[in-house]
Order: sequence, then C-alpha cells, then structure tokens
Amino acid sequence: MKWLLFILSVSLSASIICRDGTNCMLTHAQTNMSLPTLNINGGALESCSTSPITGFYRDGTCRSDKRDKGNHSVCAQVTEEFLQYSKKRGNDLITANPRYNFPGLNDGDFWCLCAARYLEAKKSGINLIVKTKSTHPRALEVLHKNDLK
Repeated sequence: MKWLLFILSVSLSASIICRDGTNCMLTHAQTNMSLPTLNINGGALESCSTSPITGFYRDGTCRSDKRDKGNHSVCAQVTEEFLQYSKKRGNDLITANPRYNFPGLNDGDFWCLCAARYLEAKKSGINLIVKTKSTHPRALEVLHKNDLK
C-alpha cells in the first residue's frame, strides 16, 4: 500500500508539473532560477557541461538542493570504465533517454554525478577527473574534499 501511495504521489506531482508533456526537470529549472551558487572552493559555481547538457536541473551546472534526492553535485569527467561500472550497478548512463533530454554519455564527457555513486566508484578503484570549481558544496554531505582530488 505504501508503494502504491508513493507511485501515485510521484505520478500526480509529475503530471501537474509536466501537464503539457515537456521535460519536468527542464520546466522546473526555468522557474527555479536563484542567486548564484558557490562551489566547494567557495567561489562561484561554474558550468560543468552544456554539451551534453548536465545537472539535475539540466542547466549545465551541478547545483543541487533538497529536491535533488540523488545529490547530483559532483562534476566529473566520465570514463568508459566508470560508465560500464555504473551500468552494472543499475544506472545506465550510456543509453540515450529522450524523455529526460538525455543523449547518453561517452568516454570523456563531463557530467554531474551523484555524490554517493562517485564515492562508490572511487572506493572500487575508479578514479575520475573532478572539476572542483563546478562541484556543488552538497557533495560534501557525502564526501570529504580530499575524495574529490
């Protein structure tokens, strides 16, 4: 019963936001522009990637807030090894998903990763290049700053 209520609440909120069939995250991002956000170094948060367009809000940055349950705050350059690792763990970042304006990632792309998945991969020996100027402070809820070097 709990799962049914959860699915219904997610479906209803998504249908309210996306009634016209547009991308929910993109629509919400356009109405949720706020003051400039800081990065983990204390400077202005820089763009992670606009090709492909990344971020929970699909605005090119890794800005994150409480709506971002996955904490997509780490800007990292993905490798083929990481993409295969993530796919095996249940998150296929290789296959395109037009519904979410997601083209699929390739080796060398920069992407806003979930902080927990980044840490999991790092502990498994997968080292990624991180753009700290593009990494949101919310990453530090899961990681130590040294984990991002």
